[in-house]
Amino acid sequence: MILALSTLLERTRRQTQHSVRSRSARFADAFRPYWLLAFVSILGGCDSSEKLPLTGDVSLQFARQSQSGLHLKLLNQSTQSVFFRGTYDKGAGASPWDTLMECKAASSELWDEGPFSLVDGEPHSVEVTPGEPVELIVGSELAQQYKGGHCRVSLRLEGGSFVKSNEFEIAAHQ
Repeated sequence: MILALSTLLERTRRQTQHSVRSRSARFADAFRPYWLLAFVSILGGCDSSEKLPLTGDVSLQFARQSQSGLHLKLLNQSTQSVFFRGTYDKGAGASPWDTLMECKAASSELWDEGPFSLVDGEPHSVEVTPGEPVELIVGSELAQQYKGGHCRVSLRLEGGSFVKSNEFEIAAHQ
């Protein structure tokens, strides 16, 4: 009798486990297409054209002053191309559209901001690839008012970030 009862309990336990396992397997089988669909939807939602954050340095350095304006060198030492709005001629350099110049007199600590230069018209995108410097030429109207003083230039990159140049002295005789 005890043996029969033990055998009955063991059989019931096995049936219960089989039944639970079967329900779990049926549940997994029933939802397998939905899991696959959800996974594919998540991957499809990833936009490969989305810009990654910059890794590395993008710098803007004053190079020289001339009759045509202030010459600065934009160097992209990041791992991806950066872009700014403007025009570009490989022989003449680039004229950026979105710049801000700040200048101060030699005897002052207060920076005066010139107008943020914006240009109307068809937007052009200038690409700066990693390791390739691009010469920028910006107008020097504000700088001419601060001869002997200091200036710096900010360039707005596409995507909204800014690159600020080093502080440089405006030649008194130009």
